[in-house]
Amino acid sequence: MKQEKQCPICNELFKPSHGNDKFCGDDCYEINKGKKQRQNNLLLQAFRDGFLQNYKRFTKLLPDAGHLILHIVKMLKGGLDQDAFYGTFIDKNQYRWYKVNEYMFSIVEKDKELFFHLYKK
Repeated sequence: MKQEKQCPICNELFKPSHGNDKFCGDDCYEINKGKKQRQNNLLLQAFRDGFLQNYKRFTKLLPDAGHLILHIVKMLKGGLDQDAFYGTFIDKNQYRWYKVNEYMFSIVEKDKELFFHLYKK
């Protein structure tokens, strides 16, 4: 005999027709689906905003090919979003580099301080 469950949307008790059922019916399922989609959209928008902000900042700091090293505090005060990148790789020195279009950045500790390295090919 299947045990009753409580629907997380409407708090009604229901007997699931399948062991994986979480919602009392299609209406509550659709409400939950829409809620999750809105959360995903907000997350994607936050990433997109951070990514574009980083890219604009990088193009001002390093418009041409080269390398730039700054104290991390300066970058953070300027609005760096450390989580807005779309790829990573580890170089031969075991530094992790993050990709933002044609830019790569890394945060490296040296003498107990953090430094921001920006590179453009």
